[in-house]
Amino acid sequence: MKRRIVSAVLILVSLLSVSCKSQEITGLNGKELQKSQYKSFICDTELNETEIDLKVDYWREPVKFKNLESKHFCFEGKNYELVYQSSTTEPYSPFEEDEYHDGDKSYFSFKSGTEEMTGFLFNVWALDMSDYKYVPITSDEAQIKAEEIASQYIELEDYVVTKEKMSYTDISEMNCDGYVSYKFKFIRHICGVPTMDRARVTIGNDGRLISFNFSTAGLFSGKENIDFDEKEVELSIAEKMKELFDSKYKYEYTQEKKLLTYTSKGELLLVSEVRAVLIPEKTDSPVNVVLMMGTVVG
Repeated sequence: MKRRIVSAVLILVSLLSVSCKSQEITGLNGKELQKSQYKSFICDTELNETEIDLKVDYWREPVKFKNLESKHFCFEGKNYELVYQSSTTEPYSPFEEDEYHDGDKSYFSFKSGTEEMTGFLFNVWALDMSDYKYVPITSDEAQIKAEEIASQYIELEDYVVTKEKMSYTDISEMNCDGYVSYKFKFIRHICGVPTMDRARVTIGNDGRLISFNFSTAGLFSGKENIDFDEKEVELSIAEKMKELFDSKYKYEYTQEKKLLTYTSKGELLLVSEVRAVLIPEKTDSPVNVVLMMGTVVG
């Protein structure tokens, strides 16, 4: 298995019609639009300064509490008695996970209804820092450890890696000077667009594994030749914006592709960030809206 991480921008495949640039749409008020073959809807509302109730359309079944039984589980040679906590999903993941804990130190997630472990979290705040001594590792050393773990689940050469440094102020005040962790994200891109085919690994600077999640790793494996009509996506979003705002506002907006994923029904979904500036009919004071818009494209 090759160990290198793809760090360069992926080359656009000429057969794909996807443009990765932000698109600015203006002057749509009152105009008739040709009907798109796609359908866009609101996945999430990040900012809404209007009086309109911008309802999120649920593109997957709501997650419900299951009241599952406790389970015995062995991880890295250690036995755990786990108690069910809740069921959840990663943002924009088509998969549901069941979460368990062992008290206050460790949390585990499993693919819903199975024994397939998809994630782990160690509660750093549960550490006894009164006499905790360690030799800090560097971020490069932490990345080596993260890659070793990730390589058990993904082909590293197919993913772009990002790194984020996180500090634990509460812990640092407990006689543990400078305890930090490094979060690494391994993300597959298609036509330069990030996908939900990804993995996360967090390593403490004492070398400890803090967390990982591989619930969507491999989601786009073998599906690099995905194709969809960019113009139809733009038109579909324009239709939705017209439906939402045309009767009350003049507006302009930009859209930028943020994510490719699948719905729980197996439909290909493009998630775009839409930033709009709206001017109400009776005033010149603009208001702002930021939406995550989903478009089913396959």
